[in-house]
Amino acid sequence: MPATKLAQRLKHATGTRISAYTARNRLRAARLRARRPYNGVPLSENHRLLRLNWARRYSRWLRNQWNRVVFTDESKFNLDWADGRIRVWRRRSERLDPANVIECDNYGGGSVMIWGGIYHQGKTELVTVQNRLNAAQYCDEIILPIVVPYIQNGNADVFQQNNAQCHTAGQTQHVLAENNINALE
Repeated sequence: MPATKLAQRLKHATGTRISAYTARNRLRAARLRARRPYNGVPLSENHRLLRLNWARRYSRWLRNQWNRVVFTDESKFNLDWADGRIRVWRRRSERLDPANVIECDNYGGGSVMIWGGIYHQGKTELVTVQNRLNAAQYCDEIILPIVVPYIQNGNADVFQQNNAQCHTAGQTQHVLAENNINALE
C-alpha cells in the first residue's frame, strides 16, 4: 500500500495526521517493504490435521525405510512464457525500448508436462504427458508401463505420489491394488 494511502487510513482510524514521508520512514524502520504476496494453497483445519497426522505417522521412519520409497511428481514447463508475473524495472517513457520487451508469439508457444520418479539408488524414465493428465491416462501411460515394472523389479517397495485428482481417483487406486503396489497415503 502506498505511504499516502497508509497515512490517510491512519488518520481515518485514529484521528492522527502524519505525512506520507513519516509513514514511509516508519515502515522502513520496521524493515517492511512492499512485496508480492505468497500465492499458496489455502489449508483448512482438516487439511492441517491430515498433514500433521501424516508427519507423525512417518516421523519415526528410519533411513532404510525411506530408501525403499520411489518419489514421483509431474512438472509443467512453458515453452514460451512464464506462468507468474514478470516485472521489468524501467522508466515510464521506456515501455517500448527493446530491452524492456519480452517477445512472445501470438499462439502461446505451448507447454509440456513431464512425469518422473526418483529413489535413493536411481530414477524412473521420464514420461512426456500429453494434455491434462486424467486417471485413465495416468494408469495407461505411467502406472502400468513404468511404475509396476519398476517396483516389481525390486527398485523400490513403496510408491509415493501427491493428492492430484488423477492419483486419488478410484481407477488409479484399483490399478495400484490390483498390482500390489504399496502407496504412501
